[in-house]
Amino acid sequence: MSTPTNPPSQKDVQQLFYVFQVLEDQQKGLIEQLKMLEGQIRGVTLSKITLEGFSEITPDQEVLLPVGANAYTKAKLIDPSKVTVSISSDMLIEKNLEDGLNSISKLLENYNSIKERLNGQLGDVEGKLAQIRPQIENLYRMSGIAPK
Repeated sequence: MSTPTNPPSQKDVQQLFYVFQVLEDQQKGLIEQLKMLEGQIRGVTLSKITLEGFSEITPDQEVLLPVGANAYTKAKLIDPSKVTVSISSDMLIEKNLEDGLNSISKLLENYNSIKERLNGQLGDVEGKLAQIRPQIENLYRMSGIAPK
């Protein structure tokens, strides 16, 4: 930016507005990623809770099995000591219950690590926005135009 005694150039003003817009777009993108990740974390947490309950179930025992958000079905488990877990978007593998729980726990840890990183990035972006916002408000005051 120009020195405080000189008014900012049109180029400086445009650059500041551009940076602000880019940061706002990044903020929106990070918030959206966090919302999607929260959904994934809820789903994996539900899976973990469900699998943890399998250790108390005997074969052919009737259970109430969650099949999605607020939806359940009655089922009889043939072998509750075996679970099938996803290892990629199109590949499943059968594991014993303990190994399946470990896989789910590692996935949950990974998601939480990603969440921490995204929250850190969001904090950085919000900090930069907070630094630029007063400059933009000052430019609006100087121009006589009310900010949106």
